[in-house]
Amino acid sequence: MVASLGHCVCCKGGDYSNKEGSDSEFVECIDRRLNKTGIIYWRGIHDAPAGPLERIVTNAIEQNPDWEHIKQRRNSKYKLRCACLEAVHTKGTLYNMSKILNALRWITNILDEEGIPYQVVGGLAARAYGAMRPIIDIDFYIPESELSKLLPRVDKYVIRHPQRYISDLFDVIFMALEFEGQEIELSIAEGAKIFNSKEKRWVSEKIDFNDSNYLEIEGVLVPVIPLDRLIRYKRILARAVDLQDIEEILRGG
Repeated sequence: MVASLGHCVCCKGGDYSNKEGSDSEFVECIDRRLNKTGIIYWRGIHDAPAGPLERIVTNAIEQNPDWEHIKQRRNSKYKLRCACLEAVHTKGTLYNMSKILNALRWITNILDEEGIPYQVVGGLAARAYGAMRPIIDIDFYIPESELSKLLPRVDKYVIRHPQRYISDLFDVIFMALEFEGQEIELSIAEGAKIFNSKEKRWVSEKIDFNDSNYLEIEGVLVPVIPLDRLIRYKRILARAVDLQDIEEILRGG
């Protein structure tokens, strides 16, 4: 559940058109409201220049078909920044580590109990190696052969049944769960591909469940994609969030 922002000078009743106050005042207002609830707002998205912000919003729309109205509003009188705010507000892409950890413990307990191999990837893997960017969802790879064991355990939490997803950057079969408001995505390792925009070709993801680094994420020990493969993956995708993750990981290392 997204915390209500209430009424304030910069965001009256959920109106994100920023009619009063500067952009910085607007962001400060949002931050103050959310910090009171213990939720840390993904501020970096506001600080991005127009180009990177455009890519962030476009990527979000591609991965969330129900965000079509965001695209329409972005192309009308609303500023891109405000469209992005609306997307964050309506979909709850707010950073709440307690919610993430509860969901992580829940799904890994099920995977471990069923003896299902898995590997943590994406933003959570980046965080395990030192990135500080807030996490939106929890990403795993699992073998296709293990779906029959997993589905009965998670059936009532499924928000997307296993099916192929193709975008400009991804070609993968994945399913999505929602546990206590936190989204979890489990992708099938076999056949997963990402698009190398620089070389204009699809690249197969080679996931080896026997080659994982067991790392502790806020007290939860999980098998994580090896660092070299994570950086390779993020360099190929080269989205703003990927470049940010790489910079923070290498700076920390």
